[in-house]
Amino acid sequence: MVVGPVGSGKSSYIQALLGELPKVSGSISISGTQAYVAQEAFIVNTTVRENIIFGKEFDMKKYREVLEASALMPDLHQFTAGDSTEIGERGVNLSGGQKQVSKFVNVKLKDIH
Repeated sequence: MVVGPVGSGKSSYIQALLGELPKVSGSISISGTQAYVAQEAFIVNTTVRENIIFGKEFDMKKYREVLEASALMPDLHQFTAGDSTEIGERGVNLSGGQKQVSKFVNVKLKDIH
């Protein structure tokens, strides 16, 4: 997690790690697993579940594990259709935080083996 005050270079740092910012000098070495969740969550007009798995193979055990770890379950219980609730233009609106958490859960699904 990268945190810091406004204007301290957090976005530039992440862009450099992702190879999206030209390197002037030095080198970048990354090992292990990396993931990136943008400041503005990209949400498509479909179900909550489809936004979370986003085309990946569905594994209920992994899915439940990350939903519980991310504390998204209470939000899903508020929706009449749970994670089958349509979101976007044709459905309910998610809060900014809910959108971000859904994208975080999407990234965490890749982490679980």
